[in-house]
Amino acid sequence: VQNWLNSRIRAPLIAFTDNLRKPAERDYRQWPQDQEFRTYIAHVSYDVTLNNDRLLSMVATMYQYTGGAHGLSFLEPFNFDLHTGKALRLADLFAPGVDYQGLIRAEINRQMAQNPERFFEPRLPENWVPGEHRFYLTEDAVVVFFDLYEIAPYASGIPQFAIPYSLLGDLLP
Repeated sequence: VQNWLNSRIRAPLIAFTDNLRKPAERDYRQWPQDQEFRTYIAHVSYDVTLNNDRLLSMVATMYQYTGGAHGLSFLEPFNFDLHTGKALRLADLFAPGVDYQGLIRAEINRQMAQNPERFFEPRLPENWVPGEHRFYLTEDAVVVFFDLYEIAPYASGIPQFAIPYSLLGDLLP
C-alpha cells in the first residue's frame, strides 16, 4: 500500500514541475541572448495535516512564477483510507443520509459573511456542489478550499474554510 500511496502523491507533483519546465526551456531557447532571461520558479512543499491509524491527509502547496506581477500558488490535497489504500472523496467521510453538502455550504457561507470584503460575492454560487470540491482533513475539521481567483481576489489568498467535525454529524461509516 505504501508504494501505491507514494506513487499517487508523487505523480501530480512531478507533472506540475514537468509542465513548467517545458515552457521554460522553450522560452530560454527563444530568448534574445543580449537580454537577461527571466527566471521561472517551481516550488513544491507539503504538510501532513492528519495521520492516524485509519486516515492520511496531506496538502501540497505548489508555487509557480513565469514572469509578471506575481506567481501563483495551488493546493493539491491527498486523502487516503489507510485500511483500504483508497483515495477518499468528500462523500466517503459521511454516513449515508447525512446532508453534508448542505452543512458544508451553510458553514462556508457563514464564514464568508464574517469577512465579505474578502470575496467577490457575499455567498457561494447556488450551483456550487461541495461533494465535487477539494479538501483536506485535520484533527478537528474538514478544510474545504478554493483556487486563487475562484471566489476571491488574489490578495485574499487561497480561501480555506475549516468545517469543524462537530457540525457535520456522523462521519466515516
